[in-house]
Amino acid sequence: MKNSEITAAVINLNAIIEKKEKYPVKFSYALTKNLKDLEPLSKAFEEERNKLLDQYNIKDKDGDPAYVKAGKIEIAEEYQDAWEKEMQELLDIEVEFSPHKISMNDLPEQIEPDILYVLSFMIQE
Repeated sequence: MKNSEITAAVINLNAIIEKKEKYPVKFSYALTKNLKDLEPLSKAFEEERNKLLDQYNIKDKDGDPAYVKAGKIEIAEEYQDAWEKEMQELLDIEVEFSPHKISMNDLPEQIEPDILYVLSFMIQE
């Protein structure tokens, strides 16, 4: 999986789990297992992303990246091209990940198409 896919999967799995619905046991386990396995990979991505932000974000009066205190990401204009190039490179890195797979039979009876799409990486064909 690419870092971009890992980041999206973590966000989407969290959103599904936060619904706090009652899911079939195998489905619920697969959600939790995959999320727990993806979180460290996502954290590594975030650490590298923050290094780029430290380097390219507009600095405050003390010379620290402004996003740290203000929470607002604002890339300095002179670094925009470098930021975009390096972020895309970071997002495109392939990371070794073997998802816990489930069959279509393990899915809830009623599942929205958008959720089915989000979970496609963990559904056996």
